[in-house]
Amino acid sequence: TLKDALLQQPLAALALTAGVAAALFLLGRRLLRCFLRSRLSGNFHGLLLEVRFCRLLALLLESGVGITRAVAIVTDTMDDEQYAGQMRLLNSRLKRGIAIEQAAGGAKELFSPLMLELVCVGASTGYLPQMLQEAVTAGEQRLQQQLGRLQELLVPLLLLVAAIIIAGIVCIVIGPLFEMLSAMPE
Repeated sequence: TLKDALLQQPLAALALTAGVAAALFLLGRRLLRCFLRSRLSGNFHGLLLEVRFCRLLALLLESGVGITRAVAIVTDTMDDEQYAGQMRLLNSRLKRGIAIEQAAGGAKELFSPLMLELVCVGASTGYLPQMLQEAVTAGEQRLQQQLGRLQELLVPLLLLVAAIIIAGIVCIVIGPLFEMLSAMPE
């Protein structure tokens, strides 16, 4: 009956198809965002934000901008609200006079252990911008490795999804043909 109703109301069928496609698109984006933040993907999103933070902070520090102003500028460029909140917390600690290695240690969600170690070394030696650049280089290498692993994981999954969609289309096309053939007199 659903099939007959959709055949009689093609506009309703089109609207229903468009609605389902839009819902799947939005759900897919949300699932992808959750996946990229998960441990399964190696927190790809967090690492990307960390590299971006270190790169911008190093650039601003090399340009002579003060650390608190540099962190505030970088915070304004971030679109991830949770990450920006951690950056605001880091900046408030820096404004209170806490050393950057201690302030960064208190905001563990901002930095991976390697990045935190490089920030500590850079702050204690006076070469913070250079160590942040080293952190960016190391982070980019990790991003490349994780991107390769994600690609290895996603290629078979996308192939499977494409196969399921094609099988569905084939079944939809062949189903009526079998019905017609079975309805024909012998």
